Amino acid sequence: MNRKSVITISASVLVLVVIGFVYMRFFGYRDNGAKESVSFFAMDTYMTVSANGPGAKETLSLVKEEIDTLDRLLNTENPESPVYALNQGKTVSADSVLTNLVTVSSEYSSLTDGAFNVLVYPLVTEWGFISKDYKVPESERLKELCDLVASSKIETDGAGQTLKLSEGAKIDFGAVAKGYATERAVAVLKQSGINSALLNLGGNVYALGTKQNGDPWKVAIKHPGSESKYLGTLKVSDTAVITSGSYERYFERGGKRYHHIIDPATGRPADTGLLSVTVVSKDPTLADALSTALFVMGLQKATGFWRAHSDLFDFVACDEGGYTYVSEGLKSSFTPEDKLTTYTVTYK
Repeated sequence: MNRKSVITISASVLVLVVIGFVYMRFFGYRDNGAKESVSFFAMDTYMTVSANGPGAKETLSLVKEEIDTLDRLLNTENPESPVYALNQGKTVSADSVLTNLVTVSSEYSSLTDGAFNVLVYPLVTEWGFISKDYKVPESERLKELCDLVASSKIETDGAGQTLKLSEGAKIDFGAVAKGYATERAVAVLKQSGINSALLNLGGNVYALGTKQNGDPWKVAIKHPGSESKYLGTLKVSDTAVITSGSYERYFERGGKRYHHIIDPATGRPADTGLLSVTVVSKDPTLADALSTALFVMGLQKATGFWRAHSDLFDFVACDEGGYTYVSEGLKSSFTPEDKLTTYTVTYK
């Protein structure tokens, strides 16, 4: 495999984009359809968007503006955001962004039988993943918070003009926000006539159209146990490739690792034997939510869920034994790095 031709989901992409950006700025590229890129920090991660076509440079500025706006609206730690106000027990106006996210989050929670839940914020906070003051909570405390999460609701007035959380509830759209931001960014690109672009929003990748030569984009899926290895590569177009894993945000106590993907049913980091789940779907918001939900489900339940909804998505999962599992819908587009440890999950 020619690694130089592969778009990797890693920090190295940022370095390459910056080099390319400097080259374009100082060697006289004009806005004649040549490739343009923008890199920035938002939603607590680095993002890069590259686009081809007339007006690409101006369109990328609009994309950045759109994502920055969503970041301000959805930031749980920003005192000026409506999400922060909700978590303080206040009633807020139900604007289109919040209304859309509340609606889809409720749908995904029902679809996944609660494996996806945006109301786990009290549990995530209790483990210290917000403050970075990590701790292993007492079992009784986790039970109390699990009961709260299970009974919490997002309430609206009769006309749907306002939103409010039930007492004690707190919300965090982190498990779906980047997917939604990807969806909105792609809409901005399309509205501006851009039909060839690659978005990498902190590992949430979306390939719009094809490369300029007509070939599909290549996206490498990171190996959760190595900084330099891949599980394999995907050839995609007009598709999101979004990964959730236990290898990026975690802490250790007593020789045990605790990661940030919390199982709403137990209040503990999901212990299902999986290290990462990548979801491949035309819908980036759905892909973001399902990457978390499938991780919480574990391989067996995730496989059954995929078989029931294979029209919506495909997946690549890696377990603690180092084995990679790929759903059958990706058979023609996925090239594994190590065929000896890769298994196809079939429709039946």
